[in-house]
Amino acid sequence: MTTATAIETTELHKGLATALVSVGKIEDGETSPVELEQLEALDEEQQCELSNWIDHVSAESFAVGEEGREPEYPDLPDCLCDLLAGETEEPERPKVETREEAVKRLESEMGQRLEALQDATDAHTAAAEEAKAAKKYMEAAQNRLNSTCVELNNALNGNWQPALPFPSEDSEEEQQAEEPSTSGKDPAITAAVSELDITPSQAQKLEDADIATVKELEEAMNADRLRKVKGIGAAAIDKISDAVVAWRNTNGYGSEE
Repeated sequence: MTTATAIETTELHKGLATALVSVGKIEDGETSPVELEQLEALDEEQQCELSNWIDHVSAESFAVGEEGREPEYPDLPDCLCDLLAGETEEPERPKVETREEAVKRLESEMGQRLEALQDATDAHTAAAEEAKAAKKYMEAAQNRLNSTCVELNNALNGNWQPALPFPSEDSEEEQQAEEPSTSGKDPAITAAVSELDITPSQAQKLEDADIATVKELEEAMNADRLRKVKGIGAAAIDKISDAVVAWRNTNGYGSEE
């Protein structure tokens, strides 16, 4: 008996059509109701069973012709009954995506990706703001710690002066000594801009613009020349002006000689 693995599906399909004519399932010359793809979908055991049935039908047809008797064909195998009844499952074919379907799918995915990116951006922005606030809090805490360390060191070295609950009774001479000097040479003439409460970067930009002393800085401010200094904007000018006022309150004006 020929095994199913050695049978070409096309030959099996032709033999099946002949066998179906012999058993009276179809008329001679009529197309087989079983498609080639249906046979290909059968497993090896089913193909072998079908091949054996075709062989038996063929042998019986030949014997009937020789002996002149009524044929006794074997029963149809279950797999063939299912095929003729249309109960076999069509092999699942991979779906081919059309260009329109691909564009629609990708546009939907892009919308989802954009929403995810926006959510991630918002989360990053919120985290950055929280980190900035936390950094300011940390720096303030560090400054307070540094101040306490200085006070502790002074106390250990015997330089501790407790705060008095009443006004100081300093002499008039001492109070006058603490006030900014209003006589003598103007300290701004020799004071460098780096002595002001400004950033080193701002001081360097002023010096690069030939503004090295506090006096030269005041003259530049009065002439509205700071706006022409590269890297010094409106906010920096406000800060520098405040620093000059604070420095003057501490050091006074004196008089030029």
